Amino acid sequence: MIKKFIYAASAALFIAAMASCGNSGENKQGNESQQPTEQTQPEAQPESTTEENAQAAPKDTNKKYVCEACKEYFDNPGTCEKCGMELVENVDYVAQ
Repeated sequence: MIKKFIYAASAALFIAAMASCGNSGENKQGNESQQPTEQTQPEAQPESTTEENAQAAPKDTNKKYVCEACKEYFDNPGTCEKCGMELVENVDYVAQ
């Protein structure tokens, strides 16, 4: 009778071990799909405001008109060649 008990206990332990091995593989796959993978991504640089861009961009005092969006300078009024916005007078223009 003790032999039967030992065989039954061994079989139960074996089945439990096999079942846990099978579940651990499924859990790992399930956990991987639920948790984001750790990938090194470059940190996002904060976008500079238009005021910062205006300060950083060199003032072209030899041109009469400027595109406020592109910060491109032009001699003649009209629209910007890059973005199509209306050009405005350059307040830093110095007549030569």
